[in-house]
Amino acid sequence: MKSGSATFTRCLAKGVKKGIFIVSRPFPVNRIPVVAYHCVGQGNSVLDVSPETFRKQLAYLKNSGYRTLCLSEYLRASCATPDQVGGKRNRSGNPSLPDGQGLWLRDSSLYQDSKQLLITFDDGFGELYTYAFPILKEFSFTAVVFVPTDYIGQPASWIQRDMDDISARLLPNISLTNSEVAGHIRHLERLSKRQLLSWSQICEMNEYGIDFQSHSCSHPFFSKLDRRQVFRELKDSKATLEARLQNKVQSFAYPYGDYSHLYLRTALRETGYTLAFCDSWSPSRDKVGDMYEVNRIPIGNDTVGPYLELCFSVGFQWYRCLASFVKRFI
Repeated sequence: MKSGSATFTRCLAKGVKKGIFIVSRPFPVNRIPVVAYHCVGQGNSVLDVSPETFRKQLAYLKNSGYRTLCLSEYLRASCATPDQVGGKRNRSGNPSLPDGQGLWLRDSSLYQDSKQLLITFDDGFGELYTYAFPILKEFSFTAVVFVPTDYIGQPASWIQRDMDDISARLLPNISLTNSEVAGHIRHLERLSKRQLLSWSQICEMNEYGIDFQSHSCSHPFFSKLDRRQVFRELKDSKATLEARLQNKVQSFAYPYGDYSHLYLRTALRETGYTLAFCDSWSPSRDKVGDMYEVNRIPIGNDTVGPYLELCFSVGFQWYRCLASFVKRFI
């Protein structure tokens, strides 16, 4: 693909984004938004958000009246039994739940006036302590951090281990040209050498009120694991965090957003997880959804000012779907 076409696509995307923001701003989603970050630091990877941008994003949210929830508050506000949300019933009249779950996502329109949201981070890179943690405290915000326990205090070497799969399965979804893919690979290779939070940093942040939850042990593609490995990743990571922090671990974020394994939901339920988070958002799940497929809104370096609120509206998915469609033909 020629660079001119890529430039045209970006300009078109900006124009469409602005138009959808204007049209859809009056139509917020009917649930508490969950936003997803990876890195807040000085790197140039596709996962990085600069500290300056992160501060602008939180300042905009604070000035717009938003407040952040801890995980337990999110559960109380967003989750309910089928009877409480008017859930579907089977032919015998009993509540019908996906995979036998006990909770569904509630229609949270009652909570919109208070402008609540849940901020999440995946992986727990060390820059989270250096850059993001002070900014969160500056605005009196909290967050949930999902960490792969085998790598705490260690470099993120799983990225190098999985680079072939990342290149084949993930990068084509975010890149327009072969040169962009190559650039992302170079940035990810540098990212793989960056260290995760240490246990002392995690304990300090946890004492402040940052929740630490499971992102597995080894950060694998779950679709490549057998059943025994799936259970080990879930059970051992949960046990490690609970033993070190003396807090209940009840939520999980799927590494790479990969949740297609046949036994994964059964394993989550049997190992004591209440809910699990994905890496995408869909308006079809705004009101009543699957607690093992809680969608999140990815926040990037270009999501600032009023466009941040676009992510909380029904127009966000329109924009993402249209952008994905255009990429296929340009």
